[in-house]
Amino acid sequence: MWFFIGSIDGLAQTFSVSDASANEGSNMTFTVTSSSFIIGNRTFDITYGDVADTALPLDYSGPNSVTLGFFGTTSTFTVAALNDDWVETTQQEFTLTLSDPSGSYSFSDDTGTGTIIDTDVAYITGGNYDITEGGEIQYVLRLSNGTNTSGQQYVGIEDAYTVDFSVEANPSSTSLASDGSDFNAFTTTATFPAGSISGSEIIIPIPTIDNAIVEPSEEFNGVKSRNAAETTKYGSSPSRVSINTERSALRIHDNDTATINLSNTTELESVGNARISFTLNGEVQDNFRIDYATSDNTATQPSDYDETIGFLNFNGSNNQSFNRNFKINDDTVIESTEYFTVIPSYSPDANTMTNYVPQNIVFVTGEGEITITDDDLDTDFDGVNDLVDEDDDNDG
Repeated sequence: MWFFIGSIDGLAQTFSVSDASANEGSNMTFTVTSSSFIIGNRTFDITYGDVADTALPLDYSGPNSVTLGFFGTTSTFTVAALNDDWVETTQQEFTLTLSDPSGSYSFSDDTGTGTIIDTDVAYITGGNYDITEGGEIQYVLRLSNGTNTSGQQYVGIEDAYTVDFSVEANPSSTSLASDGSDFNAFTTTATFPAGSISGSEIIIPIPTIDNAIVEPSEEFNGVKSRNAAETTKYGSSPSRVSINTERSALRIHDNDTATINLSNTTELESVGNARISFTLNGEVQDNFRIDYATSDNTATQPSDYDETIGFLNFNGSNNQSFNRNFKINDDTVIESTEYFTVIPSYSPDANTMTNYVPQNIVFVTGEGEITITDDDLDTDFDGVNDLVDEDDDNDG
């Protein structure tokens, strides 16, 4: 005698399909279950997709049918979650539906949901820039094509992605650029279009302001941050689209020059002092100091003049001027006209800012000369001062 355990009436037997999930690049395993043992093999068609799906057909690949074997109650099949090297919505879903071509069987649940978990990562970077005053920085936001600290390759972004960007002062800089006089602060957004591959770039123009003031190199910032609409789109803590939020250094280098002009003067040896003026030609932003020192030429110290060193503190105002006296020594020696020079120098303070250039203050060669004219008498032209040439008879 034969006993059958199961259903001999197809309409009384029902079938269902499970849900499944997997990381991108792995397989999802779905299970088809019968409510009772099967007499004979049963094959069902599989149809993929639904208007509500967030996964596209190119995100997965699976069979078009599944068969339950004789006397079985379950059968499994796999659908591949394809690795497409795009950052996509964290969980992408699709549906698959079982159907019986013969119409003999019914389903308690004919639809399964497949969930693809995206594990790709993208990284948005900026950079530091140097520009001559009045120029326009072409700031580049870039989707990195490098790797993260775990060695995972950065990829592109499937959907459009927006980054917040602001240009602002850097109060911690050792040489601060000023909003309104060196640059104009602003806030904007920049969007990578859908389908941006790694290596894609967006340009943000940042103009600087040209002026006639002599300044050192100065610094302000470009700041990148996540747009509120993107906060959880690609996961959080951490997001799979990360942004290098380090403040970008934007450095302006000046194109102006100030000159310190020194006067020249000619004085009689007996006058005692020669006066030199130091005049600033040009407006300078910061206070500064110059040093000066006398230097021999045809006149030498200490016989013709006294060695002198000193310094002057300028406040940067155009046409600011100082006068200084230099001691000339009188003697009884018959001499030709001689001169010595006052040599100025400028030694700006050091600054730790990268690529720093101090304010440009220069001097003019040939200025600061003090010419001494001998006023001793030698009426008989014997080279001896009349004051000591008692007989004045050309005998020396």
